[in-house]
Amino acid sequence: MTREERLQRWFGKLDSDGDGRIDQTDLDYLVQQWCMASSIVPGCPQWREIVGGANRLWQRLASGDGNGDGTISAEEFRTVTQRPDFVDQVLVPFESAALLSADADASGRVGLNEWMNWHVRTGTSQIEAVEQFQGVDADGDGYLTSDEYTAHLKEMCAS
Repeated sequence: MTREERLQRWFGKLDSDGDGRIDQTDLDYLVQQWCMASSIVPGCPQWREIVGGANRLWQRLASGDGNGDGTISAEEFRTVTQRPDFVDQVLVPFESAALLSADADASGRVGLNEWMNWHVRTGTSQIEAVEQFQGVDADGDGYLTSDEYTAHLKEMCAS
């Protein structure tokens, strides 16, 4: 999968209502899905981390709103994600918080069952969820750590 295809896929994931544009409510909905799927209670530390990451993501995306309409087009999204610090300061913290929301047993790592439960409840097909897990599980031990996920995200964005 090319970088452009990965960006299109990520844009589609963030565009939760499928209207071809990302706005704050798209991210709010996504966070709400994650928290409900993982039984994360509003106000708890994990909820705050996820919401904070989503807010930082929206602030960064909104900084690229070239036409001032309050939404981000696919082209504006590509431009913002090309900025040098986007991966380290926005993408990794946001996606890492999302990953840890799947850590149902609070072990600090996410097993295949946790990954599957979380992804299927948030609308990903079982086949796609297994393929994604296998692509991230670099050491093949059946668990995803924050370090593995971060390395995967950085590699995905670099190529």
